Amino acid sequence: MDNFVERLRSELDLVQTALKEKRVTATAADGLVKVTANGHQEITAVFLDPQALYPKNQAPLEEAVLAAVNEAIQLSRQLLREEISRLAGGINQAGYPDFF
Repeated sequence: MDNFVERLRSELDLVQTALKEKRVTATAADGLVKVTANGHQEITAVFLDPQALYPKNQAPLEEAVLAAVNEAIQLSRQLLREEISRLAGGINQAGYPDFF
């Protein structure tokens, strides 16, 4: 049993390291806003197309950035779920939707 736990802990460490390097990108406002996050739910990049920066676009731009950030975080959480599921051998985590 101890060998299993040690192996699982080692695999979790590897997954955690790999997730830090993986990226997901969400877009909003027809691609004028792009937000990238890693597998640790950290925002790593924000792209704003110059067309989105006109003063008259402030409110829609703010909404687009918010939408893209939220989507990037959701995509990052999905990436985490997929990695944990793979590590857990496909165990159904449907009963624990907020766990990851």
